Amino acid sequence: MIAEWLDFICFNRRRKPADVLKKEPKHDYNWVSGSIADDDIADVVDDYIAGDIDETDAINRARALPQTYQLSLHTIEAISFADEVNVYYKQLKKGRWSTKWIKR
Repeated sequence: MIAEWLDFICFNRRRKPADVLKKEPKHDYNWVSGSIADDDIADVVDDYIAGDIDETDAINRARALPQTYQLSLHTIEAISFADEVNVYYKQLKKGRWSTKWIKR
């Protein structure tokens, strides 16, 4: 967890619900990997966004929490590298994610 990770999480957390409906995800990455900003880490990020703690404190607190990891694929090109037998994904069409998981 570094400052760029915190900036990326904050950028996505600060988005308004109406903005999310326009286009999701709000970045140009084929895939994103790293620590999941859910559960206790979300509380740290919220404290940082609220200005209750500074960047250094936020990163140090997040590092002290149990780590979970994600690999999030955001383009068909990225999904094409998945080679597993039982791969499922959701597809972005017209700014919305499919509600059902699609079997590759």
